[in-house]
Amino acid sequence: MKKANSIIFIIFIVLFIQILSISCKNGDTSNPGPAPTPIECTNSVGYPVDQNASSFLSTGYIAGNKFSVPSEITIHGLNVLLTRTSKCIIAVYGDNSDEPGTLLASTGVVTAKAGWNRFAIPDTVIPADTTFWLVATAEESAVKKYNTSTTYVHFMYPWSSSASGGIGEHTGWSSNTGELQVYACYEF
Repeated sequence: MKKANSIIFIIFIVLFIQILSISCKNGDTSNPGPAPTPIECTNSVGYPVDQNASSFLSTGYIAGNKFSVPSEITIHGLNVLLTRTSKCIIAVYGDNSDEPGTLLASTGVVTAKAGWNRFAIPDTVIPADTTFWLVATAEESAVKKYNTSTTYVHFMYPWSSSASGGIGEHTGWSSNTGELQVYACYEF
């Protein structure tokens, strides 16, 4: 019995070391968060093309562009183009007098790679002819932004607050110009 317990203990230690070595690869003990969820994107609204973005959203800012659609849609995924790997949050907001209002859905904190990233969200219905916002923030200066005359809004908010409590709802957004490289996947 003592020999069997010793063998079980050794197996346990070996497995523990293997699991630890996988989770601490290269000394990195950070939690990478959920991986991008592959989802179909038959229809999209937003800015789904890499327009050789000439700048990026600075760290500590939440920003978004507003959109409306002629018929009711159900958003099921959000996409963002990043310049580098970073934790980020992408969200859909209702409109409140030309500012993001009620938070409708969010990816929560996710880790995204440089390039396009797609994340599933709970189905979010947007009624016909309703204005809504696609909003993003990142831990690093990573969300690509194409400088155009399109108006977007931004809000200074520490990443640590976004990471612990989500993007949340804010008032007092400021205006700027540009297109965040963010878009939503939807079905009719």
